[in-house]
Amino acid sequence: ISYTAQPPPWGEDEDEPGFPEAFHDGLVAYACADLWAQDGETAFAQTAWQEYLAMEAALWKWVQDREKIPLMTGAGWGAS
Repeated sequence: ISYTAQPPPWGEDEDEPGFPEAFHDGLVAYACADLWAQDGETAFAQTAWQEYLAMEAALWKWVQDREKIPLMTGAGWGAS
């Protein structure tokens, strides 16, 4: 079985993405790459895009490693 949860919509200033803060700068790099590309600032856009890709790869690894956490059982956790 595969399940993908959708995060709740953001509405408050203190709302944060559902992944560790260490990866939040990836969102900034993505936005900068997009805006600089639209403005024709190719060198800046390419640099920001490379930063984003590096952050995306690190986040992907974090997600994959998270899937390797063993199922906890007993005391109300999982199957007993």
